[in-house]
Amino acid sequence: TRKVVENEDGLLCAEMIREFLTFYNMEHTLSVFVPEMSLHADFPKQRDQMVRECGFTRSQDDESKPLILRLVEKVRIGDFGPAAAANQLSG
Repeated sequence: TRKVVENEDGLLCAEMIREFLTFYNMEHTLSVFVPEMSLHADFPKQRDQMVRECGFTRSQDDESKPLILRLVEKVRIGDFGPAAAANQLSG
């Protein structure tokens, strides 16, 4: 599992999963997931940093939901990626 977090995208995915588990208070799962993924227990990525890395703007972030859930919602409705950004600028 160390290989996963050696890659920036893998680390971002692991941190998004950690944020999801934290959001829903899945403490037991976190107690296994964090060490198994070799994540730093004391230094999780901040949500603002993950938002930027995912390509969201601050106005697109909805802190009432985990970031990975917001990402899935945006992909499902087609409101994500370069085409979506171009549509927002032209609209």
